[in-house]
Amino acid sequence: ITMDLKVSSLGSGPSAYNDKIVSTEKGLVDVTGWNVIGPDPYSSHEYLKEGMILVCKDGRYGYLDERMNVAIRLEYSYAESFCGGSALVRGRDGYKLMDKSGATVFSADFISRLDIGSRLRREWDHYALYVFREGGEYGIVDSAGMVVLEPVKVDPDRTKGPEDVK
Repeated sequence: ITMDLKVSSLGSGPSAYNDKIVSTEKGLVDVTGWNVIGPDPYSSHEYLKEGMILVCKDGRYGYLDERMNVAIRLEYSYAESFCGGSALVRGRDGYKLMDKSGATVFSADFISRLDIGSRLRREWDHYALYVFREGGEYGIVDSAGMVVLEPVKVDPDRTKGPEDVK
């Protein structure tokens, strides 16, 4: 039996959800038996990471588990894949790092992941650092929600170091 399926791509690779499910022009396909499961309901997704799949539908982000069941509702305006046991999301209440149950690990006025090292290195997948802003001061927190650098005032003109800002 031959199936004519063209695998869509996100970037340079196939649009796979996990090791079993890929998105094609024919819909979702279970590659273990080459069965078309049905239409792909999501406008975009990322590959399974730490047991969770980041998905987007109608501009809202959420997460599926390994079995493609909704694990965390699609209610966020921004989201990143899980890293080190947590994921960065932005919702109605602002920015937060959350665990796989959706519980808040850390929250702040603003959070942004720090790009450290190379995305090609394995360490990138297991640990993350984030810059956060709270009340006009900036600090660093890790993926477990532990503050690594307590918030300090930062001169936006970068003409003074933190020790000079009062």
